[in-house]
Amino acid sequence: MTVSDPQLCSLAADLLDVPEPTTDQLSAVRRLLEGHDVLLVAPTGTGKSLVFQLAAAAAERLCVVVTPLLSLAGDQVRGLDSSAGEGFAARWTSAESAADLDAAESAVRDGTLRLLYTSPEQLEGGRLRDLLAEHPPALLAVDEAHCVSTWGTDFRPAYAALGQVREAWGSPPTVAVTATASSAVRKDVHRVLGLGGTEQVLGFERPELTLRVLRLHEDSERPALVEDRVRALREETEGGLGLVYVRTRRDAESLAARLTEAGLRAPSYHAGLPRARREEVHNAFHAGDVDVVVATSAFGMGVHQPEVRFVLHAQAPESLDVYYQESGRAGRDGRQAVAELLFRDEDLSLGHFFAGGRPRSASVRRVAEAWRDAPDADVRTLASSTCLGRRTVGRVLALLTAGDADPSQDVDRLADAVRRRADAERTLRRTQVERVREYADSPHCRDLVLRHHFGDLSEEPCGRCDTCSAEGGAQPLETLRDLDGLRPEAGLRHRRFGRGTITDLTRDTVTVLFDRVGYRTLATELVRERQLLKPA
Repeated sequence: MTVSDPQLCSLAADLLDVPEPTTDQLSAVRRLLEGHDVLLVAPTGTGKSLVFQLAAAAAERLCVVVTPLLSLAGDQVRGLDSSAGEGFAARWTSAESAADLDAAESAVRDGTLRLLYTSPEQLEGGRLRDLLAEHPPALLAVDEAHCVSTWGTDFRPAYAALGQVREAWGSPPTVAVTATASSAVRKDVHRVLGLGGTEQVLGFERPELTLRVLRLHEDSERPALVEDRVRALREETEGGLGLVYVRTRRDAESLAARLTEAGLRAPSYHAGLPRARREEVHNAFHAGDVDVVVATSAFGMGVHQPEVRFVLHAQAPESLDVYYQESGRAGRDGRQAVAELLFRDEDLSLGHFFAGGRPRSASVRRVAEAWRDAPDADVRTLASSTCLGRRTVGRVLALLTAGDADPSQDVDRLADAVRRRADAERTLRRTQVERVREYADSPHCRDLVLRHHFGDLSEEPCGRCDTCSAEGGAQPLETLRDLDGLRPEAGLRHRRFGRGTITDLTRDTVTVLFDRVGYRTLATELVRERQLLKPA
């Protein structure tokens, strides 16, 4: 299907209240309408949702939008009701009334619905899956697409089954969108969803954000330093709204109590709080009725408060992927904001502790046996036959497929495949922790270090971060486009570490993500002298 840019712009203005889509948005929409898949990686706030909304409007066909952010999906449906008219979009979750689901089903059957938002769990089986088997969508949008990858920090087992669901629908043109995805995660998204087509990475630069690292020498100094930094950041941002991230529930509560005693409106937020309390804090945060929220990573996806002026990490996060995502919750309105990290080497041990492990052997064997008997069965069916939880079954299935297991193999070999993949993931997470240390210790522009981690090999320093602002400025980060035939994103082999992919290539260092041993940073000079890396 071919639609001109003027036609798309007219649709965007008339139906979606977006008068001027960007060139990148229009390019992605055209690719979808031409029948291609698109992996769209772009910072939050760049209008990724417009791509699938506009494609659905132009195609005049149904697009299913899979998302974990159901409250945000509800907001989008209400916005589309206002701009495009009721019946253009609907949401299908366990929260909808029977009448709402009946209306959505009728609209799907009649061919009048354009966007249907749902969760991956709703597609594991039941009424919606049966409906879409009869009336498959013309387009598929996978929001927060990094959730499909077991390498990622937000992995959801139900996401790992979306490739199978997509195939059952005849593999409609698909747009997978995410704000943060390293090269390993992007490859997993392609693999799990079975994407062809193009990858559109719009860059990881955030010109509104000033990045800083402060060294913490003793853990006993942390509460006082957090209080001092919150006060200083509020003053710097003229009383701006802030977020403080910690690793444990206990720290969230104790630091929130200290800030409250200091006269700030500073609630804590973590997964151990009652649901009603978490909703209360969320609502107060979105309404701007707090000064700062002290939270664990449970205060995560779906946090879309554009007026956050600062994010303070009171402890080192588990990876640069997480740090990029959490720090990027500041400055989403395009105004200047600050992200600070309090770094203490000993805090990295928390990252090692939370690095994850293998599923229980008994569970692996039960799932493997059931999968051998019914390799096409969905998660819900296998969970029922094994008497295991769907999350457990989904994780084991994801590890099996990620490890290239074959259902014709015996159970022992399948269990070995799960263990190997789980061990590789654990090793990766341990090396991701060390990447946080490299970021904190780096003499280079912090913005460039983060961008290079994601494969954006720019060289121009931001001029804002603490290393750029220090006397003498940041050390240059000189990018290499080629190292004796090896290039960024190229596959390679190391005689000890095995297969891998170059994620960053500079005059001084080569960073490689190896399949078995995670991230390794090698000296460029040694790689050349000893010929440590060979094309795969």
